[in-house]
Order: sequence, then structure tokens, then C-alpha cells
Amino acid sequence: MNQTPSFKDDVHPQYVCKLNKAIYGVKQAARAWFHKLSSRLLTLGFTSSSADSSLFIQIHNNYSMFILVYVTNILITGDSDSDIQQVIAQLHAEFASKDLGNIHHFLGVHVTSTAAGLYLSQSTYVSEVLQKVNMDGAKPINNPSQLSNSSSTLADPFPDVTKYKSIVGALQYVTITHPDIAYAVNKACLAMHAPTLENWQAVKRVLCYLKGSIDQGLLLQPSSTYDLLAYMDSDWVGCPTTRRSTSGFCIYMGKSLISWSSKKQKVVARSSTEAEYRSLALCITELCATFLSVNPVLHSRIKHVEIDVCFVWEKVTSGALRVQYVSTVDQNVDLFTKALSTARFSMLKSKLNVVFPPFNLKGGNRPCITMHDSSS
Repeated sequence: MNQTPSFKDDVHPQYVCKLNKAIYGVKQAARAWFHKLSSRLLTLGFTSSSADSSLFIQIHNNYSMFILVYVTNILITGDSDSDIQQVIAQLHAEFASKDLGNIHHFLGVHVTSTAAGLYLSQSTYVSEVLQKVNMDGAKPINNPSQLSNSSSTLADPFPDVTKYKSIVGALQYVTITHPDIAYAVNKACLAMHAPTLENWQAVKRVLCYLKGSIDQGLLLQPSSTYDLLAYMDSDWVGCPTTRRSTSGFCIYMGKSLISWSSKKQKVVARSSTEAEYRSLALCITELCATFLSVNPVLHSRIKHVEIDVCFVWEKVTSGALRVQYVSTVDQNVDLFTKALSTARFSMLKSKLNVVFPPFNLKGGNRPCITMHDSSS
């Protein structure tokens, strides 16, 4: 570590400090802190999730508990309040920490427990993004995407690439509570390397849409069953420039939307069948299905996607996946694969549980604590 201004050695100003341990503020500190905290959680009987290394899980016959770690911010939830308090006390004994009580704000996301469920919103964060580009007084619109792709007069390069990347990056974070802008943001991300005025106009359209839906957020609802239900689709050769298809999926646990994606495929699909199978293979890593996967026959038109087909078919035959055909009218994931008319966009948006906040806003969420390593 470089010598600090207050403790410089005048005789050897070029010398550096050799640290015996990572201290707060250096690059290694976060890693060292996470290692120490995770080691302690493992000794308390938690296991690290294979899907997310910052999620720790403890499951017993009569209760389960989950701990999510983000640097020095920790969320704890579970079936038993007494067991949660016991774990907090055990962490208090080793680390200098502060119990902030029930969660109400975490990493820019407002969390409110209501009679209808858990309501997540980013109204403050969206307001800050709008102010950053002087669009807090923008006129609201009802659709983040435009159906027409022709705008040859706006093909000139956008002069401020850094500004473009900053705003689009912020919009990516907003998709946490606004899955309805996922397709439009994905399109904007594809132009990160060389944005044009047309791309910037598309970004401003998303911002105008958020201006009109700034108070809306994602509602996670309780349910009598927690089966996983996935919708998947692809828009074959939807990109007029690269002729690549766009994959999209959304996954529900009970009534709640828990995962979604809008992503351009890496290669050009030679048929709509290939495009759908590529989307299906992507989605099955989280959970999905499509019509052809119930047919074990490898048709000649899909031989070049045989690996994806075998992957899907294995899941179907093992019973881990049950597939059904979904008509275009009932396909929720259309919102993630193409630009839609405002009427259809609004209808599909309602199925994503993107709503205005419930009237009855009451506290009662699980604890959030912030912690520090007292030995540092």
C-alpha cells in the first residue's frame, strides 16, 4: 500500500507498506471480508448456494433460513423469527454490526410489505437517472419501444459514448423492478460500442416511459402453490442488421415473476425451429419448454441444433420438465422478444405483476443488518 500523506517517510518516500492483513479501503478488503464472513456462516450450519455464492442457506426439518450478503450489507429471512434473532446474536458476538430492523430500502430498491405481498420499486433511483439527463420534466409515454425500425436520418454517431453507456447501465439496473423495459434495454445495450443518434432516441423513449411509470414496481405475491411455470419464445431474424433472433423467457414461482431474460442469439438461426430450440436451451438452464421438445424425432431441419435438442429431450424424458404449446395470444414472453403495440404491451405488462403500489403500505419485512469486521 502506498504511504499515506500523514505518515510519509521523508528518508524513503518511495517505500510502500507491506500489509499483514487486508484493511478497509484496499482492493483485497472486500474479498478478505467476504471470506471471513462466509467462513463464519458455514460454521453456523449454512451452505453456499451453487447458483449464487453470496446466498447462504440453512434448511432443517421444521424451518429454513436464507442470508444474502452484499459487501457489508446483509439480508436475513426465514420461517422462524426466533432462529433469525439467534443467528443475528451470533454474528453480533463476532462482528461489530448494527441491526437496522425490517428491510425498507436495499441497494436502491424500495421494499414494502403489504397485504397483497412484497412490493419492490425503484422510484427514487429512476428519478435520479431522469435528473442526470435533464429529463425529469419529460412528457410520459405508454410504450418503451417503437414498432418502426426505419430511421436512416438518425444514423450519425452519438457524440458522448460515455454518457450513453452510463445511462444504459443505469437502465439495466432498473430492470430489477421493471421487467417491462427488458427488451428495449437489451436493444440499447447492443449499441454500447458505437451508439448512434437513433440509439440515443430509443434510450430517451425508455426514459419517457419510466417517467410515466415511475411509481410502478414489481409485486411478489403469496401463493398456495410454488410450482415453477416458464414461458419461452423467440423472434426469428428479428434484427434487420445482423438477421439474428431474439430469445426471451419469463419464469413464475406461483403467482410471482422471479426470472426473465431478453437476449439476442449469438449466431444466425437458419429456421424458426432452430431459433426456438436455441431459446429453449437457454431457458432450460433456469426452466422452460417448447412444442417440438416432446417429439424425439430429430427432423432434418434441426440436425444442426442436435445438441440443444438432446439436452431438452433428456429433461423431458426424465420427467423434470413438462412442456405445453402456448398460443401467440397467451404468450407472455412476447414482450421480451419484439416491439409491440401499446395495447398489447399494456396487456402483457399486467401479467408480469408490474403494478402501482398497493394502498395499504405497512412494514413487517425481514431484518436487514449492516456489519463491520471489528478486528480491522
